[in-house]
Amino acid sequence: MINHEDIKLNLDEIFRINTMKDYIIIYTVTRKLIVHQTMKSIMEKINLENFIRVHNSHIISLNHLQSVGKNSIVVANERIPVSEKYKAFLTEFIDRFK
Repeated sequence: MINHEDIKLNLDEIFRINTMKDYIIIYTVTRKLIVHQTMKSIMEKINLENFIRVHNSHIISLNHLQSVGKNSIVVANERIPVSEKYKAFLTEFIDRFK
C-alpha cells in the first residue's frame, strides 16, 4: 500500500527489495516504492522460486541477476552485499544451474 492505496506490481519488474527499519523499498524497472511492511511479510507474498534473500536486508530477483562475486552480487547494475549467513544458500542455489 502506498498512501493507503493498493498497487498492483508485476513481480517480473522487481529487481530487488531491501529494508529500512519497518519499511521495505521495492526497486522495479520503472520506479522505487517505499512500503510500510516487514521483510518477513513480503517474503510470504513473493514467489520464492524467482527471488532469493542474500542479506538480512536484501532480497534479489534471480531474473535480474547479472553476476556473483565472493561477497557481493550485481543486480540491475547495482552491487548488493551477500552476508555470510546467506552465502552458502546462494552458492548452493547457483550450483544447481551449472
